[in-house]
Amino acid sequence: AELVTFYENGAIHRLFPLFGQISGFWSEEEEKKLAKNIIIDTPMVHVENKISCICFYISGGIKSVSLYSGETVTVVNNEVEYKARIGISFYESGQIKSLEPSIHNVVKTPIGVIFAYNNDPMGIHGDDNSLKFNEDGSIKKVVTVASYIEIKDKNGKITEVKAMKKPSMLELDKYVIVPISIEFCEEKIEVTDSDKCKKCYAYADYNISSAYNEGYQFENTCTDCSACSGCS
Repeated sequence: AELVTFYENGAIHRLFPLFGQISGFWSEEEEKKLAKNIIIDTPMVHVENKISCICFYISGGIKSVSLYSGETVTVVNNEVEYKARIGISFYESGQIKSLEPSIHNVVKTPIGVIFAYNNDPMGIHGDDNSLKFNEDGSIKKVVTVASYIEIKDKNGKITEVKAMKKPSMLELDKYVIVPISIEFCEEKIEVTDSDKCKKCYAYADYNISSAYNEGYQFENTCTDCSACSGCS
């Protein structure tokens, strides 16, 4: 390792196999060429990739694995297969805590099927990712651009929350779609819209369901729906 950080008691906190010095003269691609594949076996996933950082719990268990850009890992959680990019985080028990989907993954939630995908993830490390799981493997939180939420109150009034296009912060005259996130709690859901406004909806007070946003154009999708049962 080129850099190791520690907890106050001396236990290893983070390990950087290749501590990059990316600048205007040295790109991420050049850095990645120097990295070598590292094998990590956990109870839930086998990783054999170019890894930028490994984070540990104070007990010594792996807390997260961060991948170089362009690297993906196949993860199977609760009998569902995911392709993960950027990183994967773990509970101290070794169960999957979160991952960053590299494609639109179909996930089954308490309110129906949702296409899990964040089109603009932070991408710095794998500690905290957009698709989160409870320790039993069920979905805890999902970020989506291709699905929306329909909320009907007891009077029949319907509210829809879907990803909206917003002006780009980087390019003038360009709009980008900003995802929404849904967190599933025991008695309610917490929805954060494209304006970063969070609202809570109790299952007892609302009829809540998910639906596919027909106005969204997939950038990467399954190629053979006939061979996939994910949406059924």
